[in-house]
Amino acid sequence: MASYSIISVGCNCKQFVKGWYKSIVKQDIKDWECFVAIDPSSDGTAEEVKKIIRHDERFKIVKIHDKKNHGALYNRCICTDKVKNPDSIIMHLDLDDRFFAGNAISIVANAYRTKKCWLTYGSYTSNAGGNWNRKIPDKVWIENSHRKNEWSTSALRTFKKWLWDKINKEDFIMPNGEWIKRGTDLAFMFPMLEMAGKEKVVFIKDIIYYYNVYNQQTSKLRKHENKSVEYTRNLPYYRKVKKKENKGKSS
Repeated sequence: MASYSIISVGCNCKQFVKGWYKSIVKQDIKDWECFVAIDPSSDGTAEEVKKIIRHDERFKIVKIHDKKNHGALYNRCICTDKVKNPDSIIMHLDLDDRFFAGNAISIVANAYRTKKCWLTYGSYTSNAGGNWNRKIPDKVWIENSHRKNEWSTSALRTFKKWLWDKINKEDFIMPNGEWIKRGTDLAFMFPMLEMAGKEKVVFIKDIIYYYNVYNQQTSKLRKHENKSVEYTRNLPYYRKVKKKENKGKSS
């Protein structure tokens, strides 16, 4: 079983697929697997992905040509369900983004090896210019107030598969029965940050992720995002766990 599991989801991003692919196969660590889920696309994204990965068995397509747009969070869930090793390090690398450095996985691996962590978050650069690196303030850790403070935990996001498994996936579904489709990173990072605690979380300052900004956010999308973010922020906090404990929440 692979030690590193890359989860890649997206749609209508054919122009970025080659860069995504090259950034993975050029990593200096080769012990990885990559699970892919693609929502309905009109630009040939699915066909492009199938073409470039066809000779590499480390890439596994979990969902393609589905008629319904399920969104990134649902697709990440079905991809992560395919990871068999509970100690595998999960890495989210969207189909329209790429690893910024050829040693990105090595940098992450070193954090897990030396810090014995369960989760990392990091820093990225983008085609919009500038870099993002923001560390969670100590006050937030002391107060366990992630849900009440400014968002910090950005790409590259990685975590142990068993930690993800402790999240109650019902928290990913809005009261109307629809999966959260906007602000999805908050939905899964808040629970894991709360369960892990500061001593098991590492911030990676090195720029190892490249984020492509290309969609204009409409007022309708902002409204959906605000609604889902509010829902996530108001869910009960998860309690801190030890690795072998069952999942649980406390308010």
